[in-house]
Amino acid sequence: MSVENVKMFLKKVNNDEQLQKRISGMEADSWENMLVGLTRLGEEAGLPFRADDFLRFQEELFANFNRNGELDDEQLDLVAGGTGSISQDEIDGHSYILQAAVRLGFAPFKG
Repeated sequence: MSVENVKMFLKKVNNDEQLQKRISGMEADSWENMLVGLTRLGEEAGLPFRADDFLRFQEELFANFNRNGELDDEQLDLVAGGTGSISQDEIDGHSYILQAAVRLGFAPFKG
């Protein structure tokens, strides 16, 4: 299990409408319980990961943003060119999950 499986799972989320529907239909009462559901979906998709793998990915993603919540020019070039450590598909898949968590009424962040 690894952050790499999280990244592949997020790419799948971004491109798979059925998986998006399953995430939208999740019932969870906390971010922690949503992570449990996401790990189950990852396992079903053949991409097993642990909740802490997802959180490590999230920390890596957020570390790429400046204090204004934006990517700097160098980071934008990496994403646009596909040579960065995080792809646009991964960012979009992660965004989809965050939006589902917010719809459930909780902040999708550790701490």
